[in-house]
Amino acid sequence: MIERFLTMAFALMMMSWCVLSTVAQASDSEKCRGPIYGPKEVAKRARMIEQPNFKALYEAFGNDLSGRVTLEAILCRSGGVTDIRVINSQPPKIGEFVAKAVSLVRFKPAELNWHTVSQRQQFEFSFNESGISEIDAAAAAGRRIEELVIMGNRRMTRDQILGWIKTRAGDIYNAEQVQRDLTAILSTGYFENKSTRVLLDEGVRGGVRVLFEVMELPLVTEIKFVGLNEADRSAIIQELWRQNVDLRMGAPLDFGKLRKAARVIEMFFESRGWRDVKAETSIETLSATESAVTFKVSADKFK
Repeated sequence: MIERFLTMAFALMMMSWCVLSTVAQASDSEKCRGPIYGPKEVAKRARMIEQPNFKALYEAFGNDLSGRVTLEAILCRSGGVTDIRVINSQPPKIGEFVAKAVSLVRFKPAELNWHTVSQRQQFEFSFNESGISEIDAAAAAGRRIEELVIMGNRRMTRDQILGWIKTRAGDIYNAEQVQRDLTAILSTGYFENKSTRVLLDEGVRGGVRVLFEVMELPLVTEIKFVGLNEADRSAIIQELWRQNVDLRMGAPLDFGKLRKAARVIEMFFESRGWRDVKAETSIETLSATESAVTFKVSADKFK
């Protein structure tokens, strides 16, 4: 009996050792080895090729999920997202789902001295964060604005956005003026038309809250022309400028301007005798606020 007990105990000990070994190996695989650099220490920052897929998160908690998660991770030179650490999660239970989604994204590693290196990166995600009970304009008519809220902005400050609008806390709600304010915000060209909107909420003292929810367009921080030599690149940049196509680094990403730029490129080289000119546009998301644009030009070049 004692011998059988010792045999079972030994077997259980071996099983436990195997489990611990497996966990340790998994933990090691989630660590990035070698030097880790900050975003400002590298010559070329890591670039996200795709955004996290939160399908599993919404399947678990529903589409009305509301919360915010901040986490830090290493975009390892090996191509994996490692060392993920949730800094803040509200509510706490969604943090692990967000971390899992981030661990699966693809990216291009950072570069330093012409070599790929590992970079530390902080991520912040918000989900249906407004938490408001919407009312319509008719219900807000004649009521005082208790609070004016600007939300969703990243680069732009609250004061910058307030400088474009006339509605203020303390005013009587005016639907026409609020609509003019929304138009003024969109006319700056810094915001996405479909996602930028005005919401109305019940105030705590019988008035209303006016919320301008904005979605900033990413800035174009890199423009590349593939398939052109240096002379052709210089010529097309001058042609875009001549035709008032505002395609420059630091400008907001505007899909209408990109389509116009592609057409200008095609027509310009067709006028030079090239045949079947195609200018294909691709956009690479570098971060939540930055994008790179590439024009791939192909043609039969008959002079």
